[in-house]
Amino acid sequence: MPSDEQKHGARRTSNIKRIFFLWIISLLMIVAPDSLRAFDLQRVEAPQAAAKLNDLIVFDARPQKEWQQGHIPDAISFCWEDYTRTDATGVQWRIFPPEELAKALGSLGVSHMDAVLVYGDADTSWGGEGWMVWLLAWLGHQGPVYFLDGGIQSWRETKQPVSSDAGRKRSSVEYQVNLQPQVNITATQLAADPGQFTLIDTR
Repeated sequence: MPSDEQKHGARRTSNIKRIFFLWIISLLMIVAPDSLRAFDLQRVEAPQAAAKLNDLIVFDARPQKEWQQGHIPDAISFCWEDYTRTDATGVQWRIFPPEELAKALGSLGVSHMDAVLVYGDADTSWGGEGWMVWLLAWLGHQGPVYFLDGGIQSWRETKQPVSSDAGRKRSSVEYQVNLQPQVNITATQLAADPGQFTLIDTR
């Protein structure tokens, strides 16, 4: 059983990851080509998100067992572990190809033009909410993306509604990918010109 100190430490670590990820995305908006600058990412607090909930598709980035225990009403469970696999060389957690991700999103009733809200928590999502935002940036999502400040904890602390129901079923739609490969870099590219980059280890 983790102590209160360990829980607080995990919460602080998760918050640092969120801040770092949002900083990276902000930097990309400045230095990236116009196609990536069009990615509309906004941090939103729980009361603001609740006020526009009917206009948003909500992604819960926590493990599915956490989603089952209570989530923002109509939130879609979308955990990174369910959309990665071990590749042919034995490297774990490789993300699905873009066409598979597009098919998965479309089958959930999500289009590339939808306004979405992404959230996780400080204890169980292990940066999954940041991964989800990166995924949408990589796929070239064209609708606004809102990142819930404080995750599910802030949602509950502000007395917003929580549900354990599966939520409404959305009809399948087409998710069009406009891939933005410039948001990624390979180990080979880094090794070829290490002086060009400042590396930050977030482990």
